[in-house]
Amino acid sequence: MSGSARERELALIQAAGSTQSAVILTAIWEAVIYTVTAAILGTAATVIGGVIIAAKLGLSFPVISFSTLALIAAGGFILILAATVAPTIAALRREITRTLAGE
Repeated sequence: MSGSARERELALIQAAGSTQSAVILTAIWEAVIYTVTAAILGTAATVIGGVIIAAKLGLSFPVISFSTLALIAAGGFILILAATVAPTIAALRREITRTLAGE
């Protein structure tokens, strides 16, 4: 979603009566959903890819470090959180009427 469309969406949500804290909490949950989805897909791709490569090379089942995967997912969560919450906070600082009138 483009920045201006996101700002307009947030302004409409606020105009409908939502509080700023509810909007920020929604952005945080959005980051959680993105992170969990990426972690599941990334783990599946890693496991499946490791098994296929090991089978083709005649190796034993690869050892997968889930603690490393969790660390990568945590780093990804921090980045995604910053990428979703920071623009949300910036958009909430603008006046609702100016954002909605900017079409």
